[in-house]
Amino acid sequence: MLLALSGRGNGGIGASLLDCEQVMLEHGAYVAANLDGGYSSELYYKNQFLVPPSNPLGERYVATSFVVDGGNKT
Repeated sequence: MLLALSGRGNGGIGASLLDCEQVMLEHGAYVAANLDGGYSSELYYKNQFLVPPSNPLGERYVATSFVVDGGNKT
């Protein structure tokens, strides 16, 4: 399960760590990891952004990320 939220930079209100915890618990998570959010948060799936970068300058390099790759399904 992945949770990515659009931050204040996209006109959203953002979320606290407690907000994220509550969403994860409501969906059955019992162990979770939190990465730095803010401008670097985005979710990209099947060649489109589901949660686009909040940074007005677009994507930027990050030190840590989760990458899920389903592999080559040919």
